Amino acid sequence: MAVVDRLLKQHTMEQSLPLLPNAAFMQKIFRNNIFSNSIAVLLLRGTTIFTRIAALFVIAKFTNSQEFGMVSVAVALAEIGKVAADFGTDTLSLKEYAIASEPQRLSRFAGTVAHTKFICCLLVYASLSTYFVAVETLPNALIGIVAGLLLVTTSFSNFSINYFQARLRIPEILWPIIANNLVALALVALLLTVYPSALLGVAILPGAEAVNALILYLYFRKNVRLELKQIDRADVWALLRQGLPIAISIIIVAIYTRLDVIVLEKFFDKSIVGEYGVAFRCTEPFQLVTSAFAITAYSHLSAILDQHKFQEANKFIVKYGSMILTYGLVICGFLLLVAPPLIQAFLPQYQNSIPILQVLATAIIFRTPSASLTCMIQAFGHYRWITYVSVWNLVFIAALLAILVPRMSAIGAAYSLLIGEVVNVLIQGSMLLYISRRRLLIASKS
Repeated sequence: MAVVDRLLKQHTMEQSLPLLPNAAFMQKIFRNNIFSNSIAVLLLRGTTIFTRIAALFVIAKFTNSQEFGMVSVAVALAEIGKVAADFGTDTLSLKEYAIASEPQRLSRFAGTVAHTKFICCLLVYASLSTYFVAVETLPNALIGIVAGLLLVTTSFSNFSINYFQARLRIPEILWPIIANNLVALALVALLLTVYPSALLGVAILPGAEAVNALILYLYFRKNVRLELKQIDRADVWALLRQGLPIAISIIIVAIYTRLDVIVLEKFFDKSIVGEYGVAFRCTEPFQLVTSAFAITAYSHLSAILDQHKFQEANKFIVKYGSMILTYGLVICGFLLLVAPPLIQAFLPQYQNSIPILQVLATAIIFRTPSASLTCMIQAFGHYRWITYVSVWNLVFIAALLAILVPRMSAIGAAYSLLIGEVVNVLIQGSMLLYISRRRLLIASKS
């Protein structure tokens, strides 16, 4: 398959894709306004994330901290499982959709991705469900099994979103998703008011995401026709091999960003996990929105590099990086000012979450550029470098958690993430500076 052959060549050479798209298609891409697409991404991802977070707060309101602690653990593991199930295909899809224009090539690539996602989701969900049954009581296991469905539904939502994200066409799919998310949130609030149940509240989340996935697919198939009947197994295996270094780094990132919850559960009661979960969920929407910014940076920078416009790429890095840093500072200030009074007013039983929240809010200043730095380095084709950095981050944060959590409880977990993100930004910033300058120097000599 042409797509996979090109991807394998990229993996070997660790450089941007050699196949240049036709000029008319690239002109069409760059006429799109990246800022308006970023705003649309924020609204799309933001409302989806807001629905999930608000639903979790409703669950926290109507259940005790023990039950909410289990919900926090289950959702955290489902989020790790989702990344494992994607196996790097989302990153590869963004780059392929950003530069490819031939309908047949797109159809075959999309069919291969869909087939790969199905296999990976099935294996990961079965493994996660088996884990919950083995280690938890029946009520907790049921919460885990239902929450685990999020890895399937979210993965297939992203399957369609990646196309519109790469083409800077997110506004086309925005409003139906927002409407569905608002309906889902209203349903959670209504049902839990009548019948407070952690299991019922969790069940609505993958249900709403499944509706989103269906709506998105209906839009997607208007643009790309899937070829599912003649999937070549060699294409699937080639895609998995190409996605392996990306998957390793992303899975490691998912683990070390959720390791705090896992370590807390091992050292303390689930009520402590619940208190930490409230603080973390207050900051999570803003953290995940930075991922949307990073994806936009990845797809746009990939297209610039594909045209070998390295001077323009450097200008984009500076401009976009400044915007991301400003966002982190503003969000940190907003959370420090607004979130504590809201917790006191609506979740008074979680007063202990406020100091944890303050540390996690500060960490957003560094976590925001961290995600964009990762995607920019990947846009240059250095996937292995990100894998090495991810391994370092995992080891470093695990060591910090092992030292600070037993001594400081939940706030120790928050400090571990803060310190880890500061070091991570310094490392990745230095790497990106070296890569961009080196690429520009090589181009100037050729």
